[in-house]
Amino acid sequence: MSTWYPEADLVIQHPKIYTVAITCDEVKEGKTDFPIIEDGGVAAKDGKVI
Repeated sequence: MSTWYPEADLVIQHPKIYTVAITCDEVKEGKTDFPIIEDGGVAAKDGKVI
């Protein structure tokens, strides 16, 4: 069995990531406090987050 190690086309290191972990209804009700990841990272390959 082989192990898959994807190589990213794009890597963003140490960004502040504003998540969208609330619903549209919550936004309509005025909720504006989104969970934030202070020192995160994002990698993408072929237009998809990996």
